[in-house]
Amino acid sequence: MHWAKAKSGCVGFNFLNLYFNTELTRAVSRLITFALMKINNVYLLSLVLLFFMSCKKQKDLDSIYFGGEIINPKSDFVLLMKNDTVIDSLFLSKDYSFGKRFKALASGLYYFKHGYEFQYIYLEPKDSISIRLNTWDFDETLVFDGNGADKNELLIQLFLENERETTNFYSYFSLDESAFNEKIKDLLTKHKLLLEKLQESNHKLSDDYIHFIKSVIHYPIYRLKELYPYYHNKRLDKESIIMPSDDFYAYRKELNLNDDKLIGYFGYQNYLRSYLYNIAYQKNNLNLLNTKFRNILLREINAKISNETLKNKLLYQEIDYMLFNESLEIDDENLNLFFTNCTDSIAKSSIKQLLIDKKKLPNDELFPNFTLVSRQGDSLSIKSLISHKKSVVYFWSSNYSSNEYIGKRINYLTRKYPEITFIGINISNESIQNNYFIRRLSNQYYLPKNSEGMELISSKYPRAILINTDGIVINNFTLMTNLRIEKQLQNLVSK
Repeated sequence: MHWAKAKSGCVGFNFLNLYFNTELTRAVSRLITFALMKINNVYLLSLVLLFFMSCKKQKDLDSIYFGGEIINPKSDFVLLMKNDTVIDSLFLSKDYSFGKRFKALASGLYYFKHGYEFQYIYLEPKDSISIRLNTWDFDETLVFDGNGADKNELLIQLFLENERETTNFYSYFSLDESAFNEKIKDLLTKHKLLLEKLQESNHKLSDDYIHFIKSVIHYPIYRLKELYPYYHNKRLDKESIIMPSDDFYAYRKELNLNDDKLIGYFGYQNYLRSYLYNIAYQKNNLNLLNTKFRNILLREINAKISNETLKNKLLYQEIDYMLFNESLEIDDENLNLFFTNCTDSIAKSSIKQLLIDKKKLPNDELFPNFTLVSRQGDSLSIKSLISHKKSVVYFWSSNYSSNEYIGKRINYLTRKYPEITFIGINISNESIQNNYFIRRLSNQYYLPKNSEGMELISSKYPRAILINTDGIVINNFTLMTNLRIEKQLQNLVSK
């Protein structure tokens, strides 16, 4: 329910709010006050005051409160967000608590972010929700209290169970279709019972909330069915590929691939990606690795996803993935599909700049020399740092990954690959001198404005470059957050 609808029930209050600043209303207000004083009618005055107090009370009741306590905080604030947009920054007090009452939030799915972790929360007018969590075990320690807590307790329970069950299901992919279907049915029944139990204890659940929770129940489980053909054949490694029957996908008839209310829910996005991958996989004769597969995939996105926001996001994700995957080539046809069908000008501009960055430094070329500035303010050349060393030069920005995540990630890789020199270059124009997580990292630098290194990051997007002992680039475009980065590092070590 929208706040605009909630407050429409108090017509008198809205009318006065709308016109209170006009001279006419001020004059009328003075006349009413004068009349009440003259009449000295305490009863009438009480009625007027009760009228305004009831309107104010209704307004407060329809607001939403969100707050709580963070144990072992990673920063001094909590972000409340919706669909990648920051709604508000809620700063922690000295006792690490926070909270705010919102008077104009629409019902729906939000998420709160602290440090580099986040969790979803479902908010509706009249909710008054407090959370408590320990950042050392973010999801497992999260508890809710207050009006609306039961709705979110079910939400977090389903998220945690889906996470555990997905891991378990990888052992079931070798089962035949019938046996795998039984595992799916058992899991669906288990999760549906959780919702039924909540409905028995809370008879005021909104239709929108029930629609969302049913999506949280179904989409992660149906995603496992979309993954089944690929992993089943991969596990069995059969010469003759067995494909599921049409009945296996009967659930697809009930699904909405363009649900506006689920755009911000990652489980829904993950299902769509797996569904589209499965369609393209089967149309491409069970091949995921060639350029034709990506071409089919982009066409399927364009054909089946009509929601503009979803389509733009899915198209961008696939082109971005191709750009940073060293084993994939982006041909002109795939680029044309993206630029023709994506309507997000910012996404298109970002891809154009990334293409420029990638072309500026191809593989097998000598890594260029340019100037850096150390934490102490000293100028030096990049060549002096990487000369005769197996190196990774990574440009990073806290606009894309938190300082904590970057710090932990680089520490882990540095310890695991001592043969490699990691050179970090901050491009987010923020101080790294006093940040706790970055301060512990060695080899941290800035780019001065006139440095030729700026030409490698015209997009202002993170980028990592792998260089051998001869100063030759062996991988010109990857990310420290890339799931394949360790394979790439192992390749660098072996060179």
